[in-house]
Amino acid sequence: MTARPKFSDEENYLVSYMKSKAAIRNSRLYAFSYLLVGGGLAAWGLAYETSLITIAGVIVIVVARLQELGLENQWAGVWQSILGKYQAAVEAYEEEVQKLRESQE
Repeated sequence: MTARPKFSDEENYLVSYMKSKAAIRNSRLYAFSYLLVGGGLAAWGLAYETSLITIAGVIVIVVARLQELGLENQWAGVWQSILGKYQAAVEAYEEEVQKLRESQE
């Protein structure tokens, strides 16, 4: 039988964190908070015709989204490593199953 892929500590941390409910809650909470704050500032600036506050609201949203994208890029290499290991394990398993089928025929 094909062995389960061996992961580094960083990969194990990422997989276990993504399985936890805290990951989903924290991600949604972060996105909701910067959209609420930035949108609130922008709406307040538009309501009182203050372009500086409107621009500040838009900047809050843009900067927070860029930070979110940066964090996604930081973990992209680890995700690729995890997926590559699983893909190799699946391919090895499929080859093993194919050999078993051929030997039974």
